[in-house]
Amino acid sequence: FYLIFFAHLTMQDQTYYSKGLDQAVSQTHSWRTAKNSCAYMLHVIQPSSKILDIGCGPGTITIDIAKNYLGPDGEITGVEPTKELIDACIQSIPADQVKKVKFQEASAQKLPFPDNTFDIVHCHQVLLHLPDPLTALTEMRRVVKEGGFVCSRDADLSTTLVYPEKYHKWIHFSFNGKIGSDTKFRFGRTLREISLQAGFKSSQIQTSTSNWSFSSDEERKFFGEMFVKRFSNSGDTFDEDEKKNEECKEKIVEAWRGWMYDHAGWFL
Repeated sequence: FYLIFFAHLTMQDQTYYSKGLDQAVSQTHSWRTAKNSCAYMLHVIQPSSKILDIGCGPGTITIDIAKNYLGPDGEITGVEPTKELIDACIQSIPADQVKKVKFQEASAQKLPFPDNTFDIVHCHQVLLHLPDPLTALTEMRRVVKEGGFVCSRDADLSTTLVYPEKYHKWIHFSFNGKIGSDTKFRFGRTLREISLQAGFKSSQIQTSTSNWSFSSDEERKFFGEMFVKRFSNSGDTFDEDEKKNEECKEKIVEAWRGWMYDHAGWFL
């Protein structure tokens, strides 16, 4: 499940793409929209809001917010530490959104913005991948205006459920078995604690949970194909031994393929 942290403030760089942009990974993020990834915070967006989207990935959430939730006076800035990804984001901005959307290279752990700059500071599936999520959250708190909102949705990957059981081991492993990254597989459950450490008061924090559920034939095909492509082509590492790593990825792909065509399949 995904634990959602939502704070109302009344007062090292990301290593996810440490070896450079991995298109096979980035493409599994490009289906994300405001509605399916940050619905919990949409009610606080005003037409004139100034928003920072941290770890914006391919920019689909960023652009969707600008297009469907901001007025002519609103503005959203997406930041990523990976130059190739930012370049691609800039190229993807629709012509009618260029005045409202900006993308720039920046680290979540050292934001290049003055204090009290944004009405909303948002990140989706970012803090769990950072080597120092507390510093990033502290930075998010610094750049939000008094009266503004800091919003984060992060997965608790260890709770991933896959049915039938015969697919669970390797699909679960595809999310929880990677090595050589800073990803924290039980991070979601710590969001409230880390927000307190970042200086938020308990009374300022709202937490909730949500999940992504895929079970229909169409949903399984869409979700399964996406991860078959990823683990067939990405640089994800599950074992330091090259041969064993490839064997792991083959088993992962086999499980995803089996699950996506199994009418009883359900991913939660």
